[in-house]
Amino acid sequence: MNRLVAFFSDIRNLALSLVMASGGILAFAYISQYFFNLQPCILCLYQRKPYFAVIVFGLLSAGMARIC
Repeated sequence: MNRLVAFFSDIRNLALSLVMASGGILAFAYISQYFFNLQPCILCLYQRKPYFAVIVFGLLSAGMARIC
């Protein structure tokens, strides 16, 4: 447990983990939509926007953590 806390104490590791999780969720949604022909409802389409925001802000924070 201490190793996990130590890993996520670094801002860069936390940001990149959030980027990977959000990217995986979006990848699953798009694969379901385009390869398995599951059409999403309008609410499902709106729910994708926060995941894109997490990816953008996560990459920005990981880049800024490296600079500082």
